[in-house]
Amino acid sequence: MAIISAVNQLARIPKATMLFIASTTMTALGQAENPAEA
Repeated sequence: MAIISAVNQLARIPKATMLFIASTTMTALGQAENPAEA
């Protein structure tokens, strides 16, 4: 039941928030891989 509860909690997160987190993470990774361009 714990897994189902966790999935239900994740499902409540707005897609916009998920996209924001994803874009922020990708930007951070991009800067880490290319410090000269940061």
